[in-house]
Amino acid sequence: MRLDQQARISCIGQVDPRLVARVEALCDRAATLASQAAALSMEAARLRAGAESTLRLLPCGQDSDLGGDAENWPRVLPVAERGPLSSRQAEVAELVAAGLTNKQIAKRLVVTERTVETHLERIFARLDIRSRAQLARWVAEHELVERSFGA
Repeated sequence: MRLDQQARISCIGQVDPRLVARVEALCDRAATLASQAAALSMEAARLRAGAESTLRLLPCGQDSDLGGDAENWPRVLPVAERGPLSSRQAEVAELVAAGLTNKQIAKRLVVTERTVETHLERIFARLDIRSRAQLARWVAEHELVERSFGA
């Protein structure tokens, strides 16, 4: 960030030009650091959202919107091959199979309900199915989740 021309002209003869150059250099450095700080802040927010999304998949506590006791939640199994679904679509499919509503899924994955609806539209088209019940059956047949109700 250079000092504007009028400020420089008014400084001529009154201030040491080396001091003006040093102030300009410090302003440039401050602008660079501010830009880097903004980028790091955005990266930190992205990483935090990802971590929170991952934590919401773990049945480790109570959440009244998500059905009570953690021991009754489905446990998501690591699956190398999720068939024709992307990782995110498989997450949504698993949560649908667990009986969660679009609102609950959106909260768990830190997305909007509309995003969940879009994922479901694409999942239904990709699997050539028409309902959440058919999706739950597909998930069970492909063993994407293991239910541990009271066992």
